[in-house]
Amino acid sequence: MNEGHAFFAPHLLYPQLLDDSNPQERQAGLDMGLAMLPRCDELWCYGDRISYGMHLEIEEAVRIGIPVRRVMEQENGFAIGRAKGTEPAEAPQQAMRMA
Repeated sequence: MNEGHAFFAPHLLYPQLLDDSNPQERQAGLDMGLAMLPRCDELWCYGDRISYGMHLEIEEAVRIGIPVRRVMEQENGFAIGRAKGTEPAEAPQQAMRMA
């Protein structure tokens, strides 16, 4: 955000509105996250564990040509890598201005 980029975290948003223990509502949340993916410049995946929802998002991003970055915690901050089968990407151009 401080660099002028917007982010979207469906795994934080949709469980606030939907019941993740209800299979239909969980699927609706996954579907809505996937529907937003084509509007993204990159998909960043944080942590060492890939959940089922993350796996779906990674597969879809690769399918539609969106760069996927893995961000894994290390002793001195975060290390940024890229998912298998994807090319390195330039940082997206600044699309929004911060006031």
